[in-house]
This record gives sequence, structure tokens and C-alpha cells, in this order.
Amino acid sequence: MGMGEGEQQGIDELIASLPQEKVPSLPPCCLFQNFWCPIFVLPNVVAFQRHFKAKDKDIVVASDPKLGSTWLMAIAFSIVNRSRFDVSNMPSLTSSPHELIPCFEFDLFVHNPRFDLDDMEEPRLLSTHLPYSSLPKCVKQLDCRII
Repeated sequence: MGMGEGEQQGIDELIASLPQEKVPSLPPCCLFQNFWCPIFVLPNVVAFQRHFKAKDKDIVVASDPKLGSTWLMAIAFSIVNRSRFDVSNMPSLTSSPHELIPCFEFDLFVHNPRFDLDDMEEPRLLSTHLPYSSLPKCVKQLDCRII
């Protein structure tokens, strides 16, 4: 289920209203909620903020890009799943942490602004590069763990 025409128009108007910056070798960005967000990611960020439904047991790995996110996700995955797998069959031995822990704005809300995670096994381990101030209110108000 994609974005409706009205929702897409609202996103387009939002992007047009924001300060924009083009830096060589980087995608065009806009200043959104006091952080520079790549324009192509902004619709996914807005969908995440509007439609994500957090659960108390959720664990969100939140870090800036290029600051050890991959290592942090690998450690979090190993800790959360240490009772489900033994050392010989741990999925992190054969898969990237980016494959094991979906990212809200780059994986989950890319093609479907109302992505449903209700069937995901708990605790749900998810990731984002959004700053804390831009996480949905439900993540901050519930008993979610934020790493």
C-alpha cells in the first residue's frame, strides 16, 4: 500500500518549504526537525513518525551514520538472540547486521508508509539513524529500549 495522492502532495510541499543544501558527492539534503536529512529519505521518515506503533519490548538501535552503527547492531543482535542460537549457528556469522536488523527509514517504510510489524517476534530489534528528538512519540513514551 503506497502513499495516497494527498499524502504525497503534503510531503512534496513539506520538502519544498525546507532549507536545502547540496554538497558534492552527497545526496541533496533538507533541514528537517533540526537535522540534515537526505531528501529521498524524508518521505520514509515522515511515514515512520506518523504510522509506527511501538511496543513496550521494542529495542531501537539509534545512531548517527558512520559512528559504529554496524558494530552496535551486531552486538545488540547477539545479546538479544543469545538464547535462540548457539555460537555455531548465530545468523550474524553469515549475514550483515544490516540484513538482520531492519532500519525504519531505509528498509521498512520505503515502499509502504503504513508498514506493519505486528507479526515480528518480540523483542523487536530495529534500527534508525534519526536523532532522538525525531523519533516517534510512541517510542519515547513507552518502555522501549533505545541504544
